[in-house]
Order: sequence, then C-alpha cells, then structure tokens
Amino acid sequence: MAHIAFFANYIGLGGRNGAYLSALDTLMALLATPHRVTSISQMMPPIPQQLAGYRLNRPNFIKIPPPFPDQLNWTLPHQSAAWLLGRSDARSLKALKPDLLLVNGLNSQLTLNTMPYFGLPSAKQSALIVHNTPSVHYLKDADWAVSIATRYDHLIFVSPQAQQNWLVLDTLAGKRSFVIPNCGPEERALALMSRPKAAVRRHLGLPVDDLIAVCVGSIEPRKGQDLLVQQFPLLLKYLPNLTLLLIGSTPGRWGQTLTDYVAHSPWAKRLCYLGSRPNALAYIYAADILLLPSRAEAQGRVLLEAALLKTAVIATAVGGITDVIKHQQTGLLFESDRPRMLVEAFAQLGSDAALRHNLAEQSNQRYWTHFSRSLQIQRYQAALRRMLA
Repeated sequence: MAHIAFFANYIGLGGRNGAYLSALDTLMALLATPHRVTSISQMMPPIPQQLAGYRLNRPNFIKIPPPFPDQLNWTLPHQSAAWLLGRSDARSLKALKPDLLLVNGLNSQLTLNTMPYFGLPSAKQSALIVHNTPSVHYLKDADWAVSIATRYDHLIFVSPQAQQNWLVLDTLAGKRSFVIPNCGPEERALALMSRPKAAVRRHLGLPVDDLIAVCVGSIEPRKGQDLLVQQFPLLLKYLPNLTLLLIGSTPGRWGQTLTDYVAHSPWAKRLCYLGSRPNALAYIYAADILLLPSRAEAQGRVLLEAALLKTAVIATAVGGITDVIKHQQTGLLFESDRPRMLVEAFAQLGSDAALRHNLAEQSNQRYWTHFSRSLQIQRYQAALRRMLA
C-alpha cells in the first residue's frame, strides 16, 4: 500500500469550475484504491462511504490557507488570520514524504508557487493533471506551462486530443503520460431524471412548450458565448419559439460587457443571462439542446453532464470536444470560425425532435461505455500501478 498526496486549490467547490468539480471526482477515484491518501486543499467536502459500487476510504486532510499576502494587510485581516491559522498544517505538509504527489492542474501549481512557506512535499514520484490545452485561448504564457509540466515525472490528460496537443511540443515529447477522462455527476443526474422534464421546467419557471437551449460555462472569450449572441437573430428567425439561457459566472470585464448587452438587447425575453446557478444541472436536463461554442476545450465536462441527462448537444469541433462528441452520432459539431455552421446545425436540430432524441440516446450510451465513474476509477488504478512500480 502506497501513500498518495493529492494537492488541489479547491475540491468540489460550489459553482461551475470544471477543475474544482473534477478534483472531487479524482479524489474519490483515489479513495476507491487501497492506497493511503492525504488530501491537501483549502477545503474538504463530505465524502460518501460508497460510490459506483466501490467502498471509499477516509482521507487524511491538510488544510492550506489562501496564498500568503505580500504584506500583512490590516484592511483584510481575515486573509492574514487564515494564513496564520494554517501554520500547524504547514508543518504537517512539510513532514509529508508520499510515494506519489498528484497535483490537480496548473492553477494549483500557481498556488504552490506563491506559498514558499509551505513548499512541495518530498515525493518519490510526481504527476500533474492537465485540464487545458496549450491554446492561446487557455494560456497567456504557454512557455511557463510547459516549464511547469517538465518538472513532473508523469502527466495525466483528460482527453486523447489534449494529450496529443501537449506532447507534440519538443520539450514534452516522450514524457510519460496517461489519459484519464473526467466523469459526470452520475448520482445527481439519475436523481434528476426520475422527474419528468415538464415538471422540472415548471419548477424552474421555464415555459413548458418552448424550444429551450442552454449554454453553461463561465462567460469569457474562450467559452465563445459571443458567437451565440451574434447569431441569435438568425436562430430566432428559424426557430421563433426559441429561448436561449446563458448560465455562468462573469470573471472579467469581457463577460460583464457581453451580459450587459444581452440584458438590453431587443431579444431580452428570449435571450437571457441567469448568472451562476448551483442547480445548473437542472437547467441542462430541462433544456432541449445544450450549446458549447468554445474556442478551446481539453474535454468539456458539461458535455458529459448533457450525455448523462440525455440532452442533445451542439458544440465546436475543437480540442477534446471531438473525443466526447462524434458528429452526427452523439451530437452536432461546427467550426468556431464558421458561425453559419452553428445556425445550420441549430436549425436542423431545433426542428427535429426525433433527431434530438436519437443523438441524446447515443450520447448517453457512449458516456457509460467510455466515461463512467467506474471506468475512471479503473483507469486511475491502472495508472497508479505504473507510476508506483
């Protein structure tokens, strides 16, 4: 039995950040193995005793504070207090000598870089889970990301396409790596699907008879919601009963500008920004179509949620999306620089309920044969055997 230290900024933090949600899935996959696991994070959500037929062990937990400020800021005393209260945990972290250090994403590495008091545990092996692609839409400084990735003994990617995009870079060629796709919230999805869609629509205050499309994700250039807003007049021309819902946080000025435009547009009753919603899964289930117009994605966790909930998908043919959605088999794909393709796909899918049903059923079947939680656990078990050998 080995000792695994799992480092993540946040684990299962409320909201729609895919890396945080995936961190909880990864932790539970690790806890389904016989190994001893120490979780290092700013928070620890409740862990079920069993999941997907596996008994989950209890993790040790070391709490890390927010990054230590450059100087004590008495206008923000809670930050300084949080750091000081974490000093005992810092000593515990420094004393760790795990067999494997597993770090969840480049954002977690940023936290490590800004916390010299904590530092990295001394591990025999190290692995980085990479949740993005080297696209400019993801990273402002790809060279920095590559330099971080080279420090690790192993890399774990969430899709074959993401693996290919990274390992084609000269400095990472030949790096030992694994592909372990994300899974979806199976238990919550199955509970939602026990209710009729019409009942969920009424509960959410949505029109029962409209064609409802939803786009779930933070409002930012990479996610491409501007493509939907630009093409909405044409979409409405083909499908007059369309209601399009945008759900997600607005982390920057770009998103705030776009959502302000939506709020004051002539189509404000048909094109709606709902903000970030903790019950986003319910909106995906209630919708006829999920839209993912991203300019870059390593996988697209929301696609797995739509597959579980049997909601038809239209998405861009970029990155790891193409590993999840097979065009005209499990969804429809379009090219982000050809928005007319979006309109054509939407007109086709929006007017054909039978096609929506067939694509959603095929997508659901593909989820269970390629992306289920049980498969994720098995993949981590196999990867750990190789990394710890």
